[in-house]
Amino acid sequence: MGRLISPSRYRVFIIQLPRTGLVIRLGGILLLLLTLQFIHLHHASRQAVQAKYTTTDFGTVNWDTSITDKQLELRHDLLAARVQWKQLGSGFEGTTYVWDRHVIKNFHPARSPFRNCVIPSEISAQAHVETQNRRWPTEIAASLVLGGQEGHVEQGNDGFLPVTDFFLASTSQESMPEWHLVTPLVAGGDLLSLAKRIREANEYETYRDMDVHFRPAFHKLLSALHNMHDRGLCHDDVKPGNIFVGNDVEWFVGDMGNVRELTHPYHTSRIWRLNSQLPDCRANDVLRMVKTYMQFLRASSRDNAVFDLALFEGKEPWSRLFWMSMEANLELSASRVLQWSQTAERAEAAAHYLSKYEQSPPGLWNVFARAWLGKQRIVQRAVDDILLVRVSEGWTRVMALSSWFGVPVGQCPALPQPEDVVG
Repeated sequence: MGRLISPSRYRVFIIQLPRTGLVIRLGGILLLLLTLQFIHLHHASRQAVQAKYTTTDFGTVNWDTSITDKQLELRHDLLAARVQWKQLGSGFEGTTYVWDRHVIKNFHPARSPFRNCVIPSEISAQAHVETQNRRWPTEIAASLVLGGQEGHVEQGNDGFLPVTDFFLASTSQESMPEWHLVTPLVAGGDLLSLAKRIREANEYETYRDMDVHFRPAFHKLLSALHNMHDRGLCHDDVKPGNIFVGNDVEWFVGDMGNVRELTHPYHTSRIWRLNSQLPDCRANDVLRMVKTYMQFLRASSRDNAVFDLALFEGKEPWSRLFWMSMEANLELSASRVLQWSQTAERAEAAAHYLSKYEQSPPGLWNVFARAWLGKQRIVQRAVDDILLVRVSEGWTRVMALSSWFGVPVGQCPALPQPEDVVG
């Protein structure tokens, strides 16, 4: 005889079966929603990455690609001495070297594709070059527009380093030609290097003394931004590591790889918004420059804790200048900050007895955090956060599956045929 199923076991089977089906259906719905959300994020991320790597429109520019005998001689010497180049660093866009009195940047498009197509005359001159070299780095174009070509560091154009030379050259017999940008060597490094030297040398008694000494250099940077914005361009990557020091107070705006026009789609992209950048790229540049100067003063100070408290007290001229800039938001401009710095909040001015900008650092009210971390650590974190100028695209590129599908960029005009190339 067959086995009989007891009534109690039968009831369990009847009750559990619908519940299992419900779980499966809910799981299927959840999986569908997650898939749709991923597709949405993937599409939005692809659009954001494509916006970032859209060409920069420099307007009407009379590109002069003529090469002087002096440039040819220097180019020959540079390439002949390649084994003597000393590497300074390697970044997202390429590798930087120094030789003699020159800095050479060798661009690699694998991680950061070139956004701009090469100029017509350069296309003709390089018609034999393969497709991957039919673009040129935006940094070269922007440096030519803003800094000019040739000259010396002391004669830099409006706070921008001039271009000594730029060219395509192979790094070995087997490799394809790569773009190189040559600029004068500025012996002082960047602002971070200068701040480290000042702190180690213990040159200044207070942050006030430093501000009095370096405020004119800050004014030059503001003037450089003003001239850039007047040309309809934004830097988009102002930070201490992109400000170079020719000497103690001779500072230059560098690293032009992110220069874009005011109406560039990147300024309304998902990457821009997620990094809390101001909608107006000009105001964003200026606010980042003010934060960059504050970071320099802080990194140069003997005691960061004293600087951090003074920043939130808002009584010193430099701290008031910072909070005025934060308050201005979209109405911020380089000329406005320059006017404030030269008149209302001069570096030599006395500290205010009372300040409407005085405020308590965020998080200091939390008694538990204060007991665990201490007041100094909470204030330090607050200053770290408020002076942050980083822009990250990491997760956006991950969601865009850039490692699988590549970075989306626009198409360049067709190369002229060899018989169409004159000369």
